Amino acid sequence: MSFNIFNLRKNEKESGYKKEFPDTTVDTYLILHYEGKFVIGIDNEYDIDWESTGEFEKEIIKNEYRDKIDHILNEIALKEIRISKKWPKDVLIQSKRIIGESLARVFSFQYESALKVLKQADQFIADKSIEVARYWTLISSFKTVVTIIAIGLVCLFFKPLFLQYFSENVYRGLINGCCGSLGAFLFVLLNLGKLNVNSTSDKTLHTASGISRILIGLFSGFFIGIVIKSGLFLSIFKDNYLAIHALAFMAGISETLVPSIISKIESKNIKESTKKIKNSNSTINTTTNLSVQKIPIETTNEEQGE
Repeated sequence: MSFNIFNLRKNEKESGYKKEFPDTTVDTYLILHYEGKFVIGIDNEYDIDWESTGEFEKEIIKNEYRDKIDHILNEIALKEIRISKKWPKDVLIQSKRIIGESLARVFSFQYESALKVLKQADQFIADKSIEVARYWTLISSFKTVVTIIAIGLVCLFFKPLFLQYFSENVYRGLINGCCGSLGAFLFVLLNLGKLNVNSTSDKTLHTASGISRILIGLFSGFFIGIVIKSGLFLSIFKDNYLAIHALAFMAGISETLVPSIISKIESKNIKESTKKIKNSNSTINTTTNLSVQKIPIETTNEEQGE
């Protein structure tokens, strides 16, 4: 009996397994039907399901294979937990199919072969878990940046109308935010292959991660524009909007630009505060260096008589 763990076979109701096992839930994909013995497949909820005949159960006992089958079933259960049902359908079916093949092997009394298939399945699931997680992160970040850029383009094309309700600073801040979000998306693209993630956690977490990275870029771009226009940093560019937009884009890409700017502003403020404190202390010292006059004590006549 030959098996191909990467060759998916769609539901084969015409093979007659439904007649032999009328109560089986194998409706989505058929992995293996051994007439008179068992059927293994994937049900409508994308879980591995199987059903066997009484004769096959006797054969298992006869061959003393119950412990080995139970061991494979336990390994299958542990691996199914690592597969999220929110995975793309084709990846989900492939993963379940490989796991199901190990059950088909052990039901065919090929225990060692079943263990090898489980090892292949383990590596396949680990690789696909990372790929799916990265895909979720990329899609969520892409949708977020497209939404932000669309809003920015609307404001750009309808600038006169926008300025009727908002100031020029708000408009420039929005454009800087768009530049920062673009930079953040480029950061996601450049580092997508380096993301150490897996999709065993919920899809919502990876979606939130992609969205938050773009929003961080947006606020970084907005922050850079405020800092430059206020003269706190790189004030030489305060009237050069193209330079500000470029720096906003860089702020979205870089994870360290905004924190380094904040630390520089903090150190500058600390130095100025220290200088003011020293100046105030010197002023206090000069006022305390005044001459002290002695006040004479007058005595009464009674005190003089005594």
